[in-house]
Amino acid sequence: MGRKKNEHVEFRFYDPPRETTILPVIGEKWIRVYGSPEDPLHFHNLYEIGFCHKGTGVFYMDKEEIHYEPGQIIIVPPDYPHKTVSDGINF
Repeated sequence: MGRKKNEHVEFRFYDPPRETTILPVIGEKWIRVYGSPEDPLHFHNLYEIGFCHKGTGVFYMDKEEIHYEPGQIIIVPPDYPHKTVSDGINF
């Protein structure tokens, strides 16, 4: 895919509680369809660690496309453009 010349990238700021350095995003609301090819890449101020329990799709890391399936883990450093586009419901 790669980024087009004028494509924008969104910044998403996360503020974990002071007593921890981890901000888990778990639960029923994360069992869903992720993204679409038209969605912009985004980056944030924290590391992102993702684990695919069920489903498949493509994880975009800047200009690289990584196809994922159950059992795979992805680690994204802070400030790195990325997005997830699932083939259906994922968790």
